[in-house]
Order: sequence, then C-alpha cells, then structure tokens
Amino acid sequence: MTSLRHGYSNIDLRGCNLSDIKEPISSMLSTLIILSIEENPLNQLKDSDFHGLTEMRYLSLPPTFQCPGGSEAWSYINKTNMSIICNNQVDLCSVHNVTCPSNSFCNNTAPGLYECDCKPGYYGYKCLRKGNFPTVQFSIGLAVSTVVISIFLWIFQRRHVKKNL
Repeated sequence: MTSLRHGYSNIDLRGCNLSDIKEPISSMLSTLIILSIEENPLNQLKDSDFHGLTEMRYLSLPPTFQCPGGSEAWSYINKTNMSIICNNQVDLCSVHNVTCPSNSFCNNTAPGLYECDCKPGYYGYKCLRKGNFPTVQFSIGLAVSTVVISIFLWIFQRRHVKKNL
C-alpha cells in the first residue's frame, strides 16, 4: 500500500492469490483512489464490495469481471486479455442531473450508485418530516414491546416444557 497526497491511498494486490474479498474494501480504506486486483483467482465481486469508494479513480480487475456500476459509472473502460481497467469514476448525481425529493440531496455512495439523503433537520419518508428523528421515544416503544411479547411467549409456551420426574 502506498500513500498518495492529501491522505489518499492506492493498493496493489496483483498476483496475491486472492480468491475472495471477505469484507467490503471501503471498510479497509475509504480514501482509496487506485486499486489493482487483477491476476487473482477471484470467485466473485459484488458492487457492494466497493460501497463508499466514491474517490476511486482507477480500478484494475481480472478480465472475467465488469467494472462495478457498469459503463455509466466510469468515463473510460479498457479491456485486455490480462485485465479490465476502469478509469475516472463518474459523479452520477451531476452527470445524470439526478433530482431528489425536496429537503434532500443526491449523494454518490459507490461506483454507479447514489442515494438521496435528507438535508439536516429533516427525516422520514422522502424527508418530509421536519426536526430530528424521535430516537428516545422509538427506543422506549421498541423495548416495551419486546418485553411484553417475550413475557407473553414465555407464559404461553410454558405448557410445552416437559417436566422431569
């Protein structure tokens, strides 16, 4: 792993005999801009493995895979016998002029993926509720209902317990 300017990083994992990625790459390094994982016997790659890597500019994969997010997520894709290279991740929010509901904004989350997030001070379905999410009331309601259901199940399931003589 090599550190680049301003805290960004690149990782070269070519020929490391990787067969699987156990956790999303973003959990290892969210400021990743260059990643090379070709020449590995990878079984599968999911788009979710790249979730959070919105700064990635260069991705080199084994030739049997496609760039995450497809051709709309990258400005240039080059396929050779040895690898597929995905260059310059596209900001889908600005390129496709994504329109989110009022009180929300478009946020890129991964190559080819975006979501509409609520602006500060709004929450709920389509960000229509003003204020903050009622965390305390929600937690109390969840705890009380869990206890009530547990007591109910404990009482009515006791008849199925076999008594040892």
